[in-house]
Order: sequence, then structure tokens, then C-alpha cells
Amino acid sequence: MGLLNRVSGGQSKKTSGLLSRAAPRMEKPAYASFSDLCRNFDILHGSLFEITDGSFTVSACTGLDAQSIALSVSSPDFWNGTIGVDTSIKTFSNSLGNLAAFYQLFSPRIKDRLSSVHFFRLSSDIVFMKADFTGENSAPPSEAIKIALEEFIKKSGHTGRSKNGNTIFSDIASLPNDKSALFFLLSTKIAISRTLVSVSPKSDAVKERLFNVIYSEITDMLTHSFSAPNMCVQGKNGELHIVLFSHDDFDEAVLQFHISRFLSPFLSEAADSLMLIKAGSSRSAEEIERFAAEG
Repeated sequence: MGLLNRVSGGQSKKTSGLLSRAAPRMEKPAYASFSDLCRNFDILHGSLFEITDGSFTVSACTGLDAQSIALSVSSPDFWNGTIGVDTSIKTFSNSLGNLAAFYQLFSPRIKDRLSSVHFFRLSSDIVFMKADFTGENSAPPSEAIKIALEEFIKKSGHTGRSKNGNTIFSDIASLPNDKSALFFLLSTKIAISRTLVSVSPKSDAVKERLFNVIYSEITDMLTHSFSAPNMCVQGKNGELHIVLFSHDDFDEAVLQFHISRFLSPFLSEAADSLMLIKAGSSRSAEEIERFAAEG
């Protein structure tokens, strides 16, 4: 059940016919995010590590937590010494007794659940990781994912989300006209900054990279939690634009409570620093699209 169903008491189910007609018209590339790509290859927990200002840092991530992203800063020597320089898939696990060298890349919460990790290089400065938790499928990633990753990186520009110059909707007339669209702005900036304070990144470039990865993962998590045609769209500077369709108004404090609780496993205590404000409402498709795109 999506986040919106919990907030609205399941109202979205009552309009399943409308939603099923509207949803296919929402334009998305094949892989709108790194998370979508990983899901397609049945990978629950994965990361890309890239060189940023001389150090490897996570540049895209799914299924881990914000602290693990913050802890990803590592030296080229670390990777050369652990996985080597060739492009073959390398596996490390508890059962093999060689997993401990990678604990530094994970939060205590993730480390306690970790059973194995698999790595391969896409190039000398890009490393892909698949992580497995206890009880999950611990098979190495398919070789086929290498081509998909290379294509995704070209299209995304290493942001973790594919670039798409199209409008939010392919057909704004498909939006429901019997409900008002309620607008909300969610700021994640303070919450993400709280997460990064503890690791004190070495440079502004590294800090910006880590901030954007956490921001993108929050966006992806919320995007998949709001049932269409409701939406959550990434804005700028840690801001998210949320559009909810409803016959009735409701208190933004209730929505913030559910969002904070939903993101708590990812952000830990920093989820308390999320800030949500109501930003108006409209029945105009053009105004709805403008808010989703611009805030």
C-alpha cells in the first residue's frame, strides 16, 4: 500500500479506473532513476561509486540508507587493493570470510544486515556494487546490467536520475477534473545536511555529490509511494513538489507525519528535520503542471 493510501484512508483505490487510464500517460524514460534500473534487474540494494575530487563517492544508490551514502567516501587505493583493476565481478561475503574490509562503507544498521557484496568496474573511475542482506538472493549481478548501466550513465549525466526534457504530463487533459489538486513543498535540505555533518566531507564537490545522491533517493522513494495521478517531483536545493488530488482538504501536519515516518529508516533521526508546507491548490491543469515543474 502506498504512502498516499495511508494518508487518505485508501481513497485512491476508489478511483482505480481513472488512475489506470491516467497512469500510462505519465511520461517516463525506460529507467527514470538508478533505482528503477536496479529493480529491473532484481537488485534490491545497489550503488555506483565514482571519482569526485580525487575520492570515490556514491553517485547513485538504492535500498541502503543516507548514512551509508555519507560513509561512501573512499580512496582509489582502497578499491585497487580490494577489487583490483580489472572489470570482472568480485564477490565478498560472510561465508567467505572476506566481507569485513567493506564495513567502512555502511552504516551500523546496514552492516548488521549485510551478508555479501558484489563489485565490478565499469571503468577505472566507476564501480558498481550489489549488496545482499541476510536471507536475500546472494547471486552476483547479471552481466547484462553492464550495458544498461553504461547507457543510463550517459543519459543521466551521473545524477542518479535520467534527464527528461519533456513536460510532466504527455496529456494534461488526463488529470482528474472532479478533484482539487493540493500543493505541498517538502524541504529535505536540513535533514540531509544533518546526515552529512557527521562525516565532514573533504571538499565542497564531495559534499554536493553526497547531498544530491541522498536527495535523489528520497525523491525516488516518495515518487513510488504516491499513487498516480498524485505525484512527487524533484525541484531544486533539496525541495520536492508534491501534488495530491482530493475532494477534501487535510492538515499538512498529518502528511508530514506520514512522510517522516516513511523516511525514518532511510534518514534515521534526521527525518525529524523534514519541513513540509502547504502551497495552495488548483483545478487548472496548467497550474498543476507549473507547480509540479517549478514549485
